Amino acid sequence: MVITLIVIAVLIIWFICGLNNKNKAAARNVARGGMRKVYATLIEACSSVGEVRVIKEKADMISLRIESRYSVMCITIAQNMDQVSIAVVVGNSMMGKVSKLFSFPETMDQHQMVRIINETVSEMIDKKMNN
Repeated sequence: MVITLIVIAVLIIWFICGLNNKNKAAARNVARGGMRKVYATLIEACSSVGEVRVIKEKADMISLRIESRYSVMCITIAQNMDQVSIAVVVGNSMMGKVSKLFSFPETMDQHQMVRIINETVSEMIDKKMNN
């Protein structure tokens, strides 16, 4: 019984700390101008692929839909405490879907993030098209 109470107490503390860290990350993004400004380089790189629409935006997350002539790409950029997670889903009627979740240090150069994402997704598409 005592062990159960200790485990529950640890889980509650862990949950509260997690919420506190998430709130700090969100507040930091708001202070820097919001997700659109903080990740402007990533968003601008998406607009070179096709027409970009913001689907959902919060203080610590932004979801984009990029439509080009042949495909649709959905990207979600989420700010964690010291990491940025980027979920990419690319759909095309000929190849179906490919998806990948990337995680980068918050301080990493966004141009480098774009390069890594482009190379990885291109390899995944090539592999899927050749199978």
